[in-house]
Parts: sequence; structure tokens; C-alpha cells
Amino acid sequence: MELRRASLIFQNGERFSLLLNESGIPDFWTTLYLTTFYRSSTQETMRSVSNVLVHFKIWENAQPLSFFEKILKITEVAENEANGNIQCPQFINIAEAQSLARHCRIKTVAARRRLTKKKS
Repeated sequence: MELRRASLIFQNGERFSLLLNESGIPDFWTTLYLTTFYRSSTQETMRSVSNVLVHFKIWENAQPLSFFEKILKITEVAENEANGNIQCPQFINIAEAQSLARHCRIKTVAARRRLTKKKS
């Protein structure tokens, strides 16, 4: 799923940055995050955070399992634990952390091109 940045200006003058999917619909989780943690921040801060989220989402799209799917999987395992011993969940393994570190060294435009090549 490719996301693009957009800015809204409300009638009261408040400016808000958000991410839209291919259909032009706001991405639920990123919009919730931006609203919850950055709504009272400046537009520049929100734009900066949304740029980071776009870059992260490009990396996530190249992974076999998204973070959201990982969280659901961890939750299911915890619910199915018969003895109640819940282990510390692993959201990211060493290979994924190294992959993310390499991804953070490149620009978003190059990352998008790389993802497009990988998918085709």
C-alpha cells in the first residue's frame, strides 16, 4: 500500500498533516497516531513525523509480515497460552532491525523505487 502526504486546513485555521492511501482515504492507524500524539504540535512537526511514517511504511511493505499482523499473531498466541505464562513478545528480530537500519540510510524516493522493482 503506497501512502502519500496531505495537509488539511480546517475552518478554524488549524493545519493538520495526514497520510492518504491510493484511493485518497486517510490511513487509519497513522492518522490516529498523528492525532493522538501530534495534534497540538506545529504543522512542520506533523509533516516531519508523517515523512518518517511514510518511510517506515515503505520498509514495512517490503517485509513478509506487517507489524499489525505481528501484533495480532502475538495476541492470538497469548490468548491461546494454557498456563498463562506469557513470554516477552518479539516485534522485530535482528535481521529485520538490520534491514530497517539499512533502509533508514536511503532517501524515500530511492526506497519507493526499490520497492516497486522488488514487487515487479
